[in-house]
Amino acid sequence: AEGVRLYSQETWRQVMGDSGRAAVARYVDQVVFYYISQSKASNHAVREAACAVIAELMEKVDRAAVSPHVPDLLRALLLCFKDSSWPVRDAACTACGRCVLHYPQEALEVVDHLYSLWFGHLWDNIPTVRENSASALASAIKAYGEEATAKVVVVLRELLPQAYQQPSESQKYSDLENTTTFGVAARRNRDNDPAVHTNQDMFSCGSLSARFSTERLVRSDGCNDYGFARWVC
Repeated sequence: AEGVRLYSQETWRQVMGDSGRAAVARYVDQVVFYYISQSKASNHAVREAACAVIAELMEKVDRAAVSPHVPDLLRALLLCFKDSSWPVRDAACTACGRCVLHYPQEALEVVDHLYSLWFGHLWDNIPTVRENSASALASAIKAYGEEATAKVVVVLRELLPQAYQQPSESQKYSDLENTTTFGVAARRNRDNDPAVHTNQDMFSCGSLSARFSTERLVRSDGCNDYGFARWVC
């Protein structure tokens, strides 16, 4: 995926030269339509990429051209923010922060919803999601000043002390054994049990949705909004 991204960027530069942003602004209606459609694609990697390019569009392309489309773009990002795939949620989280920073007035309509999602993802199972949620909240503070600061400080006072309650990382991996020749930790026999890994559902990398499932998104009012939670062994 990284190779494809770099190849595409270089091809764009060779074809468009210095006129790329102007071309995107000229055809912004079509570009926005396509980006939003790809934010709903069956492949989670495509949805993740859509979030990234939506953020770039709002940051780099002429404001007058993009501004009328910001509400629709934000709605697409909000849907991705509740995706069953954590890389998609991660990308949407970051993209929303970038959007709020560059279009604070246009984002006011959904900013309360964004606060709820950012705060909820501060305790996501994935470390990068937690980190990027904090960064997005920092962007909101830059955009909205004291009003945002007051909201964030209340949550920080509640959540930060909970870090002291987190068990040691060594307890999480207490079932490891240093039994190999080079002292590298080896898991118990269960990891090599064919019954555990044979004829099971296949999952796509970065997603807890079955790989060949036709369901892209999980709508839930439960934990983290996307309906999944990982057990810590």
